[in-house]
Amino acid sequence: MQNYQDKTFILEAIREAEKAVPKKVRPNPLVGAIVVNELNEIIGRGHHEKLGGPHAEVHAIRDALTNSKDLSSCTLYVSLEPCSHHGKTPPCTDLILSTGIKKVVIASMDPNPRVSGAEILREKGVEVLHIHNEAAVQLNRTFNINQISGRPHYLAKIAMTLDGKIADADGNSKWLTCESSRKFVHKSLRTQTDAILSTAKTVIRDDAKLNTRFDDIEEELTAIIVDKSLSLLEASNQSLRIHYPRKKTKLILLANKKTPAGLPEHVLCPEGMFTDLGQLNFEALNRFLMQQEIYHVLVEAGGKMCASLHEAGQMDDLILFTAPKIMGEKNAVPAFQFSEKKSSNKNQHFVIKESRQFEQDIMTWYQAVDH
Repeated sequence: MQNYQDKTFILEAIREAEKAVPKKVRPNPLVGAIVVNELNEIIGRGHHEKLGGPHAEVHAIRDALTNSKDLSSCTLYVSLEPCSHHGKTPPCTDLILSTGIKKVVIASMDPNPRVSGAEILREKGVEVLHIHNEAAVQLNRTFNINQISGRPHYLAKIAMTLDGKIADADGNSKWLTCESSRKFVHKSLRTQTDAILSTAKTVIRDDAKLNTRFDDIEEELTAIIVDKSLSLLEASNQSLRIHYPRKKTKLILLANKKTPAGLPEHVLCPEGMFTDLGQLNFEALNRFLMQQEIYHVLVEAGGKMCASLHEAGQMDDLILFTAPKIMGEKNAVPAFQFSEKKSSNKNQHFVIKESRQFEQDIMTWYQAVDH
C-alpha cells in the first residue's frame, strides 16, 4: 500500500537519476536509487554513472553497506525497474536478493522485454510496489523510444519569427534569435545529443559547423547531412567549416548517388537511404543510426526537412524558439514546407512540455503524443 514516505523517497530516487549524464550512459537508461532503513533514514544512494559501470542499485547498496551490515529491514527505492538479465553487468535482482532487502519501490517500469525484475523479486518473496511517476518516465524518453520503436529519438529545433518564418526569400536566416537562446541550444541541446541532422543546403548557406560551442568550449559532434548529390564533397565546398578535423566523430552524408572511392575515414555514405521516389527512407536510416550507436538526434534544418520528419511520424519532440520579429515577406521560408496538403487525421498531436523565456525570445518545447 502506498504511503507518504514511499512517494517522498521515490522523488529522492528520481533526483539521484537526474544526476546521470545521458551521453555517458546510453544506450542504458538514467536510473537513481536510494536505500532507506526502518527509521526512514536514507543510508545509501547512487545513480548509473557510465555505460558498463555499476548500476544505480549497486552504488546505493554499496553505500548503504558502509552504514549498516544488515539491510534486511531496509527498503530500496529505484526510479526504474531493476534489471534481471546479464548484460555488461550482472542482474541487479541478484544483488538485491543477496542483501535480504524485503521491499522494493519502483517509479517506472522498463519497456525492455528482457527485463522482468519486478516479477522475479516478487517470486522470491520481496514486496514490490510500483508507484507510477511521470517524471521518472520522462527522464528516460530517449531510452523508451529506442526500446519501444527500435529507432533514435528525434528532437527538432526551429528558430522562427512571429509569422512562422525561418528565413527571408533569399534564404538568409542567421541570428533570428538572441544570444541566450543560441547558448541554450549549444549548452543544453547539442551537448546531450548523439548527432545533428541537417541538409546540405542549410550547411552550405550558413557555412554551419554543427558542433558544440559555449563558454570557450568547442567540441566535435557527429553530423548527418541529407546531401542527395554529394555537393559537400565538391571542390568548391571543401573549405566549408563542416569539414573541420575530426578525431572521434563522423560526417554522415545521405546521398542518392554512387559513393566515390577514397573518402576520409570519418566520412560515411550509407546506401539505400532514399526511396524510389527520392524521399528519405527513415526506416533504413533508423536501422543505420542504431547500428552506429546514435540513439538521440537533434534536427536543425530547413522547412522541407522538418516537414518530412513530421510526415514520417518521426518528430518526437519539437522545440520552437520564437523571436519577437515579423518577417513580412510573402515568399519568406516557412518553418514547415509541405509538398502537399495533409489529411487532418494523419496529423501528429503535441503537448507542451516546457515554456521558457530567453531575453525577448520564447522557447516552447512540445512532445508528440498518440492520437
